[in-house]
Amino acid sequence: MLNTFEKAISLFSSFIGIIVSVSFVTSIIYDWGFYSAIGLKFDIIPTSLSDHFRSALIWVPTVITGGFFILFNEILTRRIEKGFTEEEIIEGSNNPDKTRKNRERPFKIIPYIALVGVFLWILFGDYFRSNLGLFLFILWIVFSTWCLSHPRIIERGNKYTSS
Repeated sequence: MLNTFEKAISLFSSFIGIIVSVSFVTSIIYDWGFYSAIGLKFDIIPTSLSDHFRSALIWVPTVITGGFFILFNEILTRRIEKGFTEEEIIEGSNNPDKTRKNRERPFKIIPYIALVGVFLWILFGDYFRSNLGLFLFILWIVFSTWCLSHPRIIERGNKYTSS
């Protein structure tokens, strides 16, 4: 039992080390991009390592919390659906067409919510800025999926993913 506990502690400490390292590198890249966007060179900005760690401490808790929420949601959904695949759930229902439409409905509503969020930001400014990045990200995914869903593009395939 103690051997398993020691392995868990070792794995956890390795995981924390990886998170800290990746967060630090990501913070430096973010800061470099931010300063470049406002026209400043990174080498003339008087920053120290503690500034980049502080920057990481601002966004890492949000990312970790979001990751845990997504993991919790996925595990809970698998339990509720008893491990069935999407097709098995639809085929096993009394009305497969209605079930299919109901299960696809959230994916159709999310782009509209993102669009409303962007319009609220345009209309009211910084009050709606906190989720603007998420809304724009969702809209970009919707737009790029729409662009790549043309039948001729699908028929020709992607040279990087097709064999």
